[in-house]
Amino acid sequence: MVGGDSAYGFFCLKLFEPLVAEMVRAGFVPRPVFPGTFPQSEEHWGPWEDRERRFWSVIRQENGQPLGTLVTRVHHDHTRLRLPRPPQVFVIHETDPTLISHVITHADPDREDPIDGGKGSYER
Repeated sequence: MVGGDSAYGFFCLKLFEPLVAEMVRAGFVPRPVFPGTFPQSEEHWGPWEDRERRFWSVIRQENGQPLGTLVTRVHHDHTRLRLPRPPQVFVIHETDPTLISHVITHADPDREDPIDGGKGSYER
C-alpha cells in the first residue's frame, strides 16, 4: 500500500497525542515522541493483512533520568487501510537503543509471563 505507513504513523501520533500531553504535564519526557518513530521501530511479524510493527519511546524524568521504555504494538493491514486489532502498549526496563531493539525483536508479548529478551523484560 503506497503511503500506508505514513497514514498509520499519523494515526498513531494523533491517537496517543492526549496521552503524551498527560505525560508531559506529569513531568515525563518521551523520546522519541510516543509512540515512536519508523526509523526506531521493527516490523517482522504477521501476514500482510495483519502485520505487526513495534514502536518504542524511552520515558525520562524532567532531569533526564530514564525510567524505562514504552513499546507499542500496532497491527495494521498492508492490503487496505485498517487496523485489524487495537494497539497495545507494554513496558520494558531497557533504555539503551541497541538493547531495546534486541528485546522488541526477540520478545513474545503474547506469552502470559514476563518475557526475557536478554537483559530486559517485556511486561503488560
